Amino acid sequence: MMHKEKMFFPLNLQLFADEPGETEKEPEVEVKKEDEGGDDKSFSQVDVDKAVEDALEKAKVKWQEEQEQRETEAEKLKKMNAKEKEEYQQKKREEDLSKREKRIRKKRIDGHTR
Repeated sequence: MMHKEKMFFPLNLQLFADEPGETEKEPEVEVKKEDEGGDDKSFSQVDVDKAVEDALEKAKVKWQEEQEQRETEAEKLKKMNAKEKEEYQQKKREEDLSKREKRIRKKRIDGHTR
């Protein structure tokens, strides 16, 4: 039987370790963004946090509006009889279908112009 030889490269992993006296500091995050004009803009963590909070608030408001629409639609459906419900749902399906067709046409037109 053959002797198993060392097939690994010796690494000095201590090179990758922190120095004993170093302490971890949280660096200030700055995101740099270049505009077409060449102006450098930097954003502090406070700016980024504010932007995230604003986006979350907008999403929350949008979600609440959608929930209210669903609730009012459910109330409408409760008050309708079977025939009215069927007509209403058919009209809603047609509207949704036309919206989808418009989006598809727009995507096709945008795709051909590029």
